[in-house]
Parts: sequence; structure tokens; C-alpha cells
Amino acid sequence: MSNFVVAVGGSGAKLMQSLIHLGAAGMLPEQAPTLSALLVDPDENNGNIEECHNIEKAYQACKEIRVGNTDLFRAQLSLAGPWTPIVNSQSDTLKEIFNYNQLANNASEEAELMDLFFERGELEMSVKQGFRGRPAIGATVFANSVDFTRGTWRDFRTAIQHSAASAPPHILFAGSVFGGSGASGVPTLVRLLSNNLQKDVSSARYGLILFLPFFQFRKVEGEAIQADPGSFPLATAEALKYYNERNFLAICHTIYALGEEVPAEMAVSAVGAKEQRNEPHFIELVAGMGALRFFDPGSRCQDYSLAVASRQEEGKLVWDDLPSDPYLGGAQVRKQQNKLQKLAVFAAAYHYMFYPQILEALRSGGSKVPYWKDHIERKGVKPDDARAALAAVEAYTLKVLEWLLHISTPRRANFVPGLVNPNVFAVAQGQNWRLKLPREFQQTDLARLLLSRPKTRIDDRSILSRAASNVRDDGAAGAGRLVRALFDACEVE
Repeated sequence: MSNFVVAVGGSGAKLMQSLIHLGAAGMLPEQAPTLSALLVDPDENNGNIEECHNIEKAYQACKEIRVGNTDLFRAQLSLAGPWTPIVNSQSDTLKEIFNYNQLANNASEEAELMDLFFERGELEMSVKQGFRGRPAIGATVFANSVDFTRGTWRDFRTAIQHSAASAPPHILFAGSVFGGSGASGVPTLVRLLSNNLQKDVSSARYGLILFLPFFQFRKVEGEAIQADPGSFPLATAEALKYYNERNFLAICHTIYALGEEVPAEMAVSAVGAKEQRNEPHFIELVAGMGALRFFDPGSRCQDYSLAVASRQEEGKLVWDDLPSDPYLGGAQVRKQQNKLQKLAVFAAAYHYMFYPQILEALRSGGSKVPYWKDHIERKGVKPDDARAALAAVEAYTLKVLEWLLHISTPRRANFVPGLVNPNVFAVAQGQNWRLKLPREFQQTDLARLLLSRPKTRIDDRSILSRAASNVRDDGAAGAGRLVRALFDACEVE
């Protein structure tokens, strides 16, 4: 069975960042570990899109490593896009896209309708960097541009149709309801794709992740038309009213809606392009956990339902707040949580404990460190053959640590970390944080990494000792055997 995601706008791209990490932890359903995603954004240079691709590339490099049958890097991920609704790169305003001047010269009703629904500035606004909180503009452009007979949408549709031959495909749409790209793209694309697939793929299951307001930003000077955070609550109310009145629960088997009462302040305010690179937020992790539940073919959650995320304390997010299938027992929920916890421990241990020793072994041509001798030297693995693979894991674990740091330290008042302790691997600098340098890391602090888990013990010495244990998996080979051993050593009980 295959899972598909249509990730719209910056919020959709940031959800995909979380899903890549959840996939790396082995958290996609065992019966459905395949995930194909299509990024959608009128701003193909959006910084959130670029970062999503960077994380995916780092993941794919690790996917090439033969680590055997384990949770680590288990998900089969593919990421396409960004698909942009701007067909002609030279035509980037409503006036140009719809040939407004020609219509107006012919005194057509279409031109009069455009004058009725859009202000002059909106007609002349470039949409290459998004719709700037104007969903009406976005919906018009999206509906005019999607073509299932060619290009990106043809390929995406074909993949869904092929997957339906073995099991019902699960198709998830994600985006915000309060901005421009997500607010306009998600409902438009749900309608277009479900209508197009109705005949050939009647078994498809549709889901929505709707991001309610969870961040705010300062005004961008010099931009006449831009999104206004002050209008987000009203835009959200109108959007949810639209989803209800248009009966989206008759199309979508599940709708996940989530937001934050206290919005986070974005570090950089930008209308689009590379400068729009918002930090990860824990909301995207919560949304990712909802996505996992939707993807699970064994889930017994009620169809055509709305799921609303909540937590025990407003100013804190702990492991038990992460959504799970309500029909799962406590042991199964804990097992799922442990997978993400293990990835967190592995990322910290690899970057700060293992990789500095690995670099020294590569520089000197050998090492007395037990795990290096057992999994590299005694297995006849040439250090130069292992170098690129071990560096790829280092690059990816850095991405994991950066993600964990941001979801643990949102820019909002009165928030207390409850998943991982950022002080273990990062340093506060005013309102900002940075990862510690290896020389700043205290190895014994690893025991304090996981929060809200009083019975969980992590011991740095035990991890180093277990790292030399034999790997009883013929699928692990070369540098992959060492990576597998290091990952197994980070087991969370």
C-alpha cells in the first residue's frame, strides 16, 4: 500500500520535514512504509521548500547505506516539486494569466467579474512569491492551472492509480487555512483530484491536515500587499465555515485541525523567496503524528470524522500529548514514542560522541575504539570506502538535531520543553539558540536528553559499550554494519 501527500505552501513543506524525520525513525505503518509527496507552491524559491528538499536529500544519502532490517531509514520516501500554478513564468499577475487587457478591450463579462472580485493592486500583484494572504487569488490561479493529462499532475495521478491495484491509496492534503497558498490550494486541489480520480480510483481515501494560526510575523517594509497576522482569526473562521458548508467531511475520511492559542514569532519576516524560511514548530510534529494515524491501514478510527489535537498543559508539550490511535493500548503507544526517542538519542550520540571518534579513526587510519575495531577493521571494511556513508549519517543527524531544537524552543512566551532537553545539545543566545560544538558537549549530559520519561534511563557509557555488540543481520554490510550497531546501542527502554 502507498501513501501520498500533497503539501501546499510553507506549512505543507514544513509538515513534510517532520514526516521525513518520522519516516527515518521507522514510524510509518509497517504495512505501508512508502510515502510519495508533491510540494505545491507558487513560489518555487520558497525557503521552506528549499529546506525540505535539503532534508530529503540528506535522508536519501543515508537510505543508500546497508543498515539491514531495522527502523532506521526504513521509510521509502520520494519528494517531487514544487509544482507551481504559474504556467508561463513571464505571466505572473492575474491580469497577465487571464489576459485581462484583451478581455477588457472586448468589454467581456470575465473582465467585469475580475474587476468586481479583485482590487486593482491584486490584479497587478506578482504571485511568484505566493498569494500574500489572498486565497481568492490563489483559488483562481490553481483552478486555471491544474492539468491531469500532462506533467507533474499526470505523473502523480498515475502513481496513485498504479498503487490502487494492490490496496486503497491514502491521499493526504496539508496546508494552512489562514494564509494564501494553503488556504486557496488545499480545498481547490482536494476537489480537483478527488473528482478526477472518482471513476478510476474509487477506493482512494482522502485526508486533510488544516493548520490553524500558530505563528505571527512583523510587517515587511516596502511591500504594499502582504499577509496580515491580525486578519488570521477572521480568515480562519471563514475558512472553517467554508469547509463545513461545502461538506468536505463527505469527501475526506478524516480532517485534522490544529493550531496554537499563543502564536510563535517568526525570526525573519518575508513575503516569499529564499528569505521565507520559518523555523520548525512542534505543531508540525503533532500534525505528522496525525498523518501517521491516517496512513495506517489498520487504524480503527472512525471515518468521515474531524480530529482536534489538544495537550494537558497549554505551555508544554510532552510525549503523551502526541496524537495516537485511541484504540491502541498503552504499550503500543509507548513503542511508537520510543522510536522517535531512539532517533533523538542516536542523533545526539552520533554527532557528539561517535562521529568525532570516527573522524579521528579516518584521519589516523585506525582506532582502538571497540566499535571501530569490531565493525570496520575486523570486517575488512576499508576506511575510505566507509567515509562517505558515515559523513552522510553525520549530515542527516545534524538536520535531526536542528529540528529537535526548534520544536523544543518555539519563539513564544511561557513555553517549557517537554520532549527533549535543548540544554543538553544547544546553547541559548538571547531569544535564539544554536547547537553546541562537539567540544562544548558533556557526554554525561546525554542521560538528561529525554524529558517526561521518568523510567527511561540513558547512560552514555552503556551506549558506547553496546556499540561494539555483534550485529546479527546479514542485510547490514560495510559502513552500514557500524551505523546499525551505533543505532542499536541507542535503544530506549
